[in-house]
Amino acid sequence: MRHACFAAFGALLLSGCGLLLDTAPRPGPEDAAPRDTGVFDARALDTGLRDGGAADASPARDAEPRDGGPDASRICPAGVAGLSVIAHYTFDADGPSEVRDAVGGHHGSVAVGRHCDVGACDTALCFEGTEPGTNHAMVPHSPDFLLEKGAVEFFAQLDSLGSFGLVSRDTFGTMEAGHLTVMTTTDGHVVFRLQVLEGSAPPARWLCSRAVVEVGRPFHVGVSWGGTDGVQLFLNHSDELYVGGGLTIRQGSLTSITCVDSGAPGGIEGNSEPWYFGVYAGFRRPDTPYDVRAPLHGVIDEVRIHNAPMNFGGP
Repeated sequence: MRHACFAAFGALLLSGCGLLLDTAPRPGPEDAAPRDTGVFDARALDTGLRDGGAADASPARDAEPRDGGPDASRICPAGVAGLSVIAHYTFDADGPSEVRDAVGGHHGSVAVGRHCDVGACDTALCFEGTEPGTNHAMVPHSPDFLLEKGAVEFFAQLDSLGSFGLVSRDTFGTMEAGHLTVMTTTDGHVVFRLQVLEGSAPPARWLCSRAVVEVGRPFHVGVSWGGTDGVQLFLNHSDELYVGGGLTIRQGSLTSITCVDSGAPGGIEGNSEPWYFGVYAGFRRPDTPYDVRAPLHGVIDEVRIHNAPMNFGGP
């Protein structure tokens, strides 16, 4: 079974067998001193085990491809992880063709058969990388998602190396500020695209992880905007970025992107598009589900949307 490694990995994480994990109690929210940056420290909301190692931040093109490292920091979050969470998709209590928000009632849909019992936290969404029209989940827009400040986090796993859509809220033919996409590059970097105001140069910013992910190993992604640190991308709690050109994504055809540093302003308060999990929605025509691209070959689990910027950094 192609997801067997994910299931085994999840089982080991939950049992603690054979992994070098720090199992000491994590501080609760009441133990964490408030930051003066206006950004929530997601580490203070940690309810699971923490990986004792940092993500490998070596650029993939300087040597052999490097793995971003397994993430064990928030395995099976227990309920609402702080007051900032406005939507939480565990995929554990869904019907055959639905995805249910455990927090705010922002429910969505998915093709029958996409749920699987191999996630980091029980049931996840599994996609085989074909037929993008059914190879995704969709959550309709809500005014709650007009977020000048906010963050998104999730677990994922690739079953093959390639450029895949992970989380996307975008459409074709508009310059609406706040359109966003998280996807992988052809060689396994995680990238975060945020569209900015019309007339800006460039019209969209790409943030790109310095580390890459490895086929068959779960990883955690967090993106944040609107805080004093601006737009940020975290892969397995590392905010180290690759800056420059030379990375490639597949949006129907191969496209070269230029990656910038974090810190730029921007939010998604102008974005009224649905959320898509498992595809890139940037070529989708407005008000239709058609022409989503870059279907994921892998797994998505534990998607959480916050209404405040978050610090997903490591210890």
